[in-house]
Formats: sequence, structure tokens, C-alpha cells
Amino acid sequence: PIEVLHAENFDVLCSMYGADADLSDRVRAAKTGNSHRAGVSASILDLSSKAHPHPVNVIVRAGGEFESPRALSPHALIVENLELFLDLERLERFITTRSTLANISFQGIDILFGAGASICKEEKLDFLRQYTSTFWMPDIDLGGMKIIASAVDRLGADRVSVVVPNALKDWLMRYGTKLPEEQKEVLWAISGRHPDIAQIVSVTVSYTHLRAHETPEHLV
Repeated sequence: PIEVLHAENFDVLCSMYGADADLSDRVRAAKTGNSHRAGVSASILDLSSKAHPHPVNVIVRAGGEFESPRALSPHALIVENLELFLDLERLERFITTRSTLANISFQGIDILFGAGASICKEEKLDFLRQYTSTFWMPDIDLGGMKIIASAVDRLGADRVSVVVPNALKDWLMRYGTKLPEEQKEVLWAISGRHPDIAQIVSVTVSYTHLRAHETPEHLV
């Protein structure tokens, strides 16, 4: 048995380091000696647009609450490739001439940088409900399709549209690498749960793929 000699001091230790410690954010969790016991209280999204090409930060909190330095547009395009996010002229040229979203105008649309699984954080997906519609330009690989599946699950299929090259089959055949069988199985499973992206998954699995949206010059 352990004998507590100073109950008041022991209670302080328990409140700081024990099961009842305040873990509401990482600053408080750091006082327990391990800041990673708590998640960060907010996330940041990089946002730009044709009217305001210099990216700004949007702070997103739980429940979709956010702080933005400027008003949001009606629609959002989520881009996973940083090179394209930073080069809006090149991105617009690809979108309007080489993609499945060729009929869209870049006026009235926010461009968001959505790198990897970070965009799938609950608070970020909730924030995206602010938009009438969202267009997603993911990497054409297992990770990219997982992101789309998460977006559909959270936002609904009617608010999620996937943007890929018009010549997706040719692009994958030329630039893709063969998928491992286990990744193909996971992709087929995603396709079964999300029929809206079944055609993209089918092409991805069938034509030697696993290539990110590095956007070769002949497509952009």
C-alpha cells in the first residue's frame, strides 16, 4: 500500500498527471509531460481564389466553426497537389481544358489545399458544409480514393464531385505504376460502398496506376 503524507499536494499531482488531468488542449496536456495526450484544438486550411490568389489561413474548430479573413465563395475546389495549388493559372488551365470539370468558371470558387488525410479531419469536413458544392482533385491512388470516400460519408454524395483528367485512362497507362493486389482489393471495396466513384476506381484498377496528380505537361 502507498501512504499519502500530504493529501493536498497529492491531489494537485493527480489533477495534473492522473486520469482526471485537464486534456482539453495540448497546452494543458503538456503539463502532464505528454502534449500528445490531447489533440490540437483547431486546424488550419489554406485558401485562395482567382480574385485573391495569395493564400490565406482559415482557422477551423470543432463542429465546423471557423475564422476566415475574407468571405467564402459559394463553391470549393479541394486540391491535393501543392504545386497546382500554388500555381492558379496552371490549375485553371488544367481544370477548364483538360479535366472532367471543364464547364466551371473560376469566379465564385475557393481553392483549398487538401494534403493527404489531413483534409479528412472531422472539423475540416464539417467546415466544408459551408459550401453549396465541393469539387475534389485527389491523387489517383488508394489514398486519394479513401479521401473521397470520407468526404462522401461526411458531406453526402450530392455535395462531392471528383475532378480527374479527361484522358484518365491514357494518363494512367502512360504514367501509372502497377497496383499491388491488396490495394486493388481495398479499392474495389471502396467502389462497392461508393458507386459514385466506381467508374474512376474501375479505370484506376484496370490500367496500371498509383500515380499522383503530378500533372504532366501534355495534360496541363
